[in-house]
This record gives sequence, C-alpha cells and structure tokens, in this order.
Amino acid sequence: MLSALVYGGARLHMKFVASTRRQQIFDRWLVRWGQGVLSIMGTEVVTRGEIAPRSDLPRLVVGNHRTAIDIPLMLAHFAGAVVSRGDLEFWPVIGAGARAAQVVFVDKDSTSSKMRAIRAVRQRLRAGRTVSVFPEGSTFEGDEVRPFFRGSLAAARGISTEVVPVGLAYPEGSEYLEETFLEHMRRYAARSSVRIGMVVGAPIDLDALGPSPESFLRDRVQELVTEARALAR
Repeated sequence: MLSALVYGGARLHMKFVASTRRQQIFDRWLVRWGQGVLSIMGTEVVTRGEIAPRSDLPRLVVGNHRTAIDIPLMLAHFAGAVVSRGDLEFWPVIGAGARAAQVVFVDKDSTSSKMRAIRAVRQRLRAGRTVSVFPEGSTFEGDEVRPFFRGSLAAARGISTEVVPVGLAYPEGSEYLEETFLEHMRRYAARSSVRIGMVVGAPIDLDALGPSPESFLRDRVQELVTEARALAR
C-alpha cells in the first residue's frame, strides 16, 4: 500500500501541466493522495466550518502545525501547494509524494532557502493557485499557537489574496517533536486510530488586514484551534 502511494505520487507529477484543465485534474489527484495517506495512517478528520468555493482570487490557507500528517491533511482538503519544512523532502513515502505534489520545501535556518520559498509561493499565488502555509515555522505540541513569522505571509504582499484560517487539534502525544521522522510515524501509527479536529474559518481579504497581518491571523487561528479541541480525541 505504501509503495502504491509513492507510485501514485509519481503519477501526480506526470499529470501536471500549466493549463487550467490539467491543473484541475492534478488537484483532484492531490486530494486523492492526501486522503490515501490519511486512511493508511488510521486518521479520521472531523471538520467544522464550510470550505468556501474558490473565488477568483488566489487562496492562502493558514494553519497551526503539529505533525507530519498536516501535509496530506491540507492537500486532501484544499489541494494546491503546501509550504513545509525542508527535511520532509527526504522522508520515506510522504517525502516522495510531497515532491511529486510540488510541495515548497524551506529550511528555516537558511536565508536563501526562505527567499526561494517566498518566490515559489508568489509564483503560485500569481497563477491563481491555493497555497497552504504554517507560519509558526515548525511543529509544536499543545494547542498554543506560536507567533507567526512574516515570510509566508509576505509572499502574498501586493497580490490580492483571500486567506482561509484553519485550526487543527490532535490527540495529546501525537505531535512531531524531538524524534526522527520514522520514530514519529511509528508512534503515530501505533494508535488504533487518530481523530483530528479541524475547524475552517471564513475567508478573509488579506488586503483588509493592513501591512502586518501576522498577529491578527495568529489570534484567529488560535480561536479555531480552541474550537477544534472539542472535536479531537
């Protein structure tokens, strides 16, 4: 089954071209790949809040970051592209699928990597795509949403963009912290099932938030995480 996901990721990459029609096909494959990973990992996502239909604007999905599963989770619900920590590129199974899904990898300790990521996000937004970002910059435990870094939000500067805030809550102890990826996934998969709470907020016009939207969006995501906690176990 895992090898099938890697093969499916390769098929995703082959199906991608710039045309709108082909992009729609590619996005449907992204959703299926994300759903496949969630299913294999015994993950149930309980959602609240409607994912609004896409407007004519590009979409920036902003959420908190807790586990490696956040990547397929975002793809399963929003498709598009995801910005993630750089070492994910080399993780077994998820890394192969992430490369095929054109995840934007960023090393938070490298200025050049961060600049390349900002340019990649801008390119996708200008093309009218959806991009999911985790502005905390790393994975953390618990429900406290850490301060948002400016980089991923700065990528949308000057581009009329709608922002969709998302709050995620996981069962205690399922976060990806001081361990290897394989240790994390082995511990995560050892649970018979994992129920994630996901609450989706209404789209927000990024231009309406002024030049420094980080604090407002962090507080909004925190509100949604608090709501999501009642859905997780």
